[in-house]
Amino acid sequence: FFLRLILLRAADMLSLTVNSLSLNAGLPAVRAGRSPAPAMGVKSQALPFMDAPAPLDGSMAGDKGFDPLNLSGSFDIKWMREAELKHGRVCMLAWVGYVAVDNGFYVPFAPHVSSLAAHDAAVKAGPMLGLLLAVGAIEALAAPHRRGLPPP
Repeated sequence: FFLRLILLRAADMLSLTVNSLSLNAGLPAVRAGRSPAPAMGVKSQALPFMDAPAPLDGSMAGDKGFDPLNLSGSFDIKWMREAELKHGRVCMLAWVGYVAVDNGFYVPFAPHVSSLAAHDAAVKAGPMLGLLLAVGAIEALAAPHRRGLPPP
C-alpha cells in the first residue's frame, strides 16, 4: 500500500514538472542584463527595503532603523524614547494592580470590585480623577525640563 502511494506521488510530481517545462518550451531563452540600481539613501537594518530615517543613526541602544511611519522625522526622538519608557512602566504597574485586585488587595478609597470592572467603577466613584490629576501634575512639572528649561 505504501509503495503504491509513494509511486503515485512520484508520478504526480513528475507530471507537474513535465507540464510546467512544456509551457516554456517554445519561448527563447532571454538573459536580462542587470541594470544599475538607482542611488538611494542608507537602508534600514530592520526594514532593508526602506531608507533609514535620518534621526535613527544607531546612537541609541537597540536602534536598528525601524520607523515605518517616519515618526522620528516629526517628533523629538528623545521625547519619544522617554514616552515609551513611561508607557512600559505604567503597563507593568497596571498588570500588577490587575492581579493584586483579583488576589484581594485593594487601594484605600477604591471600590471593591473585580479587576475587570475596576476601571469603570473607579471612574464613576472618583479615584480615577485623582490619579489623572496627579499624573498630569507630574507631566506638567517634567515638561519644562525636557525642553532644556530649568525645573520650577
